[in-house]
Amino acid sequence: MGLKEGGFYIPTYASGAKCRLHQMSLGKHWNVQTEVYEAQRSSSDHALVPQVPESWKFYAQYSLETAIKIDPFVMGTWKHMALEICIVTFDRKAGRNGLQMDKDESAKAMGSPVISFSIVVQLNLPTLIIFHSHRNQCQSYVLNQETYWCLVVQQG
Repeated sequence: MGLKEGGFYIPTYASGAKCRLHQMSLGKHWNVQTEVYEAQRSSSDHALVPQVPESWKFYAQYSLETAIKIDPFVMGTWKHMALEICIVTFDRKAGRNGLQMDKDESAKAMGSPVISFSIVVQLNLPTLIIFHSHRNQCQSYVLNQETYWCLVVQQG
């Protein structure tokens, strides 16, 4: 998926500075220059944005339901969430990708859940991380060896 049209690219900010990661958007493209979502990458190659795979929607919903069991406040004031937009990033070396914190979203979207799946090459055991925005802290849970992803669920 990431090598086809609309796949990974290196975003460039309005200042001309390049991001230190590769990015691919699914559902809608996050334009780092205009800070809006769009149907195609107008800031780069004008490629159409691929749709979010149905299996990813399933895993996002399952992960959110699991997170709610651990922390009922993870949904904030939202009653329902459906995965419509997915931003996939990676960097080749020890990059600076950290916990996703949306500061550019609308006031309405700021309280919505953000679900992040991370595949971490240098992590010995996968970990479940829950960010409790109402307490401004994270909790980590070591998962079994058959689980190969790291999950962060937080309010935006």
